[in-house]
Amino acid sequence: MLQIFDRDHWCFKLDHKIASQQFIISSLKSQLDRLDSIYLNQIQQFRLLKSEVENLEGLDKEKDKYYALKAREIDNFRARTEVFATESQMRVDELRNCVNELQSSFIQLQHSAGYSNNPDLAAAEMRKSELEATKASLDRNLASNYNTRAQLQKQLKSLLISQKRMEES
Repeated sequence: MLQIFDRDHWCFKLDHKIASQQFIISSLKSQLDRLDSIYLNQIQQFRLLKSEVENLEGLDKEKDKYYALKAREIDNFRARTEVFATESQMRVDELRNCVNELQSSFIQLQHSAGYSNNPDLAAAEMRKSELEATKASLDRNLASNYNTRAQLQKQLKSLLISQKRMEES
C-alpha cells in the first residue's frame, strides 16, 4: 500500500509539475502574443513615419525647384533691368548731346543771323522744345525704372530671407 501511496504521490507531483510547466508555457505564449502585437504596431508606425518622411522629402525637392526657378527668373529680370537701365542711360546721354549740339547751333545761328526772325531759328527752337520734352519723358521713365528696380531688389531680398528661414526650419 505504501508503494501505491508513493506512486500516487509521485503521479500527483508529476501532474503538478506538468500543470506548472503548462502554466509557464501559457504565460510565455501570452508574452509572445503581446510582443508580436507590439512589434506589428511598431512596424505600422514605422511605415507611417517612412511615408511621411518620403512626402516631406518630395515637398522639399519641389520647394527647392520652385526657389531655383524663382531665383533664375529674378536673375533674368535683374539682367534685363540692368540692360534697360544702361540703354536708357545711353539714350539720355545721346539726347543730352543732341540738345547741347542744338543749343550750340542755335547760339551760332543767333550770332550769325544777328537775332533775326529766321524760319530755321523757329524750327530749331521747336526741335529743341521737342527734344527737351523727350528728355523729360526719358528722365521720368528712368526714375520710374530706378524705383521699380529698387522695389524688385527689396522683393528679392525679402524672398531670399524667407527662403533662408524656410531652409533653417
